[in-house]
Amino acid sequence: MRNVKVRPMSNVQRPTLNDKSCLALTRYFFRRHSGGRCIFLFSVLVLIFACTASGISRKTPDQSYAPGELIVAFYETVSGERIREIVSEEGGRIGKALGGRNLFLILFPEETDIPGTAERFSDYPEVRYAEPNYRAILLEKK
Repeated sequence: MRNVKVRPMSNVQRPTLNDKSCLALTRYFFRRHSGGRCIFLFSVLVLIFACTASGISRKTPDQSYAPGELIVAFYETVSGERIREIVSEEGGRIGKALGGRNLFLILFPEETDIPGTAERFSDYPEVRYAEPNYRAILLEKK
């Protein structure tokens, strides 16, 4: 075990809660702590402040996708009738066309296993891709 000298910290000005100066906080922190642990702790503090300021710590949805919604793209050669057949075989209904001619939002009951349904749709040779309708979280601009 190493002998460590402890110096009194009376000459260090402690920042107050109203002091938002990062420089003052940095000076206090680096004088108070030493070693690699100091850099780690300081990084964690910066991360916490950044997340709080940007709104990341706000409550996010439980799922990363909309329940009961699937986005499916069919190949251009697939007829509308065949698309309707596939959708009804899987127990869904066409919600609306998205962008292209063969890109659709397919609706299912909310309790449906959407990732599993996406895999089943992907097994059809007529389907280009199928994926859950992922949610995007927009951060506020200040």
